[in-house]
Amino acid sequence: MCNYQYLTRELSSLTCSITVEEVIHDKDGKCIFHSEDYEFKVANGIIAHFKEFCEKIIKDAYTQSKTPHFSFAEFILVPHDGSLSIFKNLELDGYVDFRNSKINYFTFSNIIFGEYVNFNGSKFGGPIRFADCEFESLALNEIEYDHLYIENCKFRNQFIFNKSKSNGYTDINNSIFEGFTSINDCEFSAELEHTGLNIEKCEFKSLVDILDNHSEQEVRFTKLIFNKQSRISDFKTYNRFSLTNSEIKDNFQINSSYPKEKLFNNVSEILLDEEKIQGVVILENINYFNLSKPSRDLLESLEKKEKVVFGSGVLKYRVSSEMKTILLTDENQELLLELTEVFSRYFSGENHMNFGIQIYERTPTQITFFYFSNDDISREIFEGLINSTEPRFWNLIKNQQQSVTNSTLPDKILKATDTLIDIASIFLKLTSRLPLGKISEAEINKILQSINVNNQPSINARNVINLTVNNINKSNNQSILLGINNHQEIK
Repeated sequence: MCNYQYLTRELSSLTCSITVEEVIHDKDGKCIFHSEDYEFKVANGIIAHFKEFCEKIIKDAYTQSKTPHFSFAEFILVPHDGSLSIFKNLELDGYVDFRNSKINYFTFSNIIFGEYVNFNGSKFGGPIRFADCEFESLALNEIEYDHLYIENCKFRNQFIFNKSKSNGYTDINNSIFEGFTSINDCEFSAELEHTGLNIEKCEFKSLVDILDNHSEQEVRFTKLIFNKQSRISDFKTYNRFSLTNSEIKDNFQINSSYPKEKLFNNVSEILLDEEKIQGVVILENINYFNLSKPSRDLLESLEKKEKVVFGSGVLKYRVSSEMKTILLTDENQELLLELTEVFSRYFSGENHMNFGIQIYERTPTQITFFYFSNDDISREIFEGLINSTEPRFWNLIKNQQQSVTNSTLPDKILKATDTLIDIASIFLKLTSRLPLGKISEAEINKILQSINVNNQPSINARNVINLTVNNINKSNNQSILLGINNHQEIK
């Protein structure tokens, strides 16, 4: 009997039960499948022995009228010269256990697996191919491999592919998945000229979860059919991502669940035919402008037809500032928003460009937001404009009379006056809350920081208090409080 001691936790108290009568053993007393003597393996035709061993298991099970059990855990099926081994034309109608095996340059062709097939923890060297196979369920968890091909296969129950790592490319095509499909927490790497993950011409008849994966190279989903609710979530791509020419027959979600990690870090594509969307495509927390223009145009058209929904965190802007999170009570957040709205109007008028604020997240204790524009400028220039506009904004209230007399144009006078009234109103609200304990000077400073990217505003809480008090002291002359020159006639 083979003296190989299993390392797999569930089998660690056992040794291999394969006898000398079943297959040959090496000089160390290990069967040809567990032997680490590669010359011995090749000289004695390990692949032929493997097929004969499978046929023997099938024959013995048939003789005893029981379901066969294929115990291949920790087998080493490694050709020494890198040649491709083909294992084909068999029906393995029983549990197949390949856990923690080493398999190199191997093709499983036209194999019908009648029950669960378990490759968990295995290491595949060179290309591994499953072609024209049928599976009840296939588990590929925590495997390491170079290149993996799955083509023309059928999965009657589950396909579970989790926590695995590739050193090459992964290609799944022309296959049918009738049960639940899970591709989670995998790392897909490839040489520059290859796709990290390609899934093409497949049909998924049940739920699909593609979650928390990572790829340095292109990720491509094309000519697929999704019959049930499915999602692609938290797929970290540093190259192109594409979903094209596919049928969506139920709700389909593409999103990132990490607030500060948007999906799509490179030029990407989502190109779908309206006629092939029966459910709704939901996009959340994505870098919208990293989608190709044809993709954006199509998605906006589909949104109007209620085929696409843009959910939270979709950056539909050409440029945005860094997200800013400020800790404030819900009541004082309203004052912050009031200030940012006044600043947004002022910025747009001063710089003659589109400008706005987007609330990303709001809770009773903090608010997260950013500024955006659809003008085609870099983030560096955009944030520079914010910082240079902010002191001019505050100068309106510091130099009230000069602010409205710098121009003779009525429209500009009115805009400056409106902005002054808005700022003075906000200052009065802030200052009036201090003696009531509803706000502190530190919180006022946080609100003032909201319109400056580098958190160093050119005005502080003490300035706000002094300016407000001065205006109140001069309130007998209302025109000064409002920033209107005494010599201007009010009609």
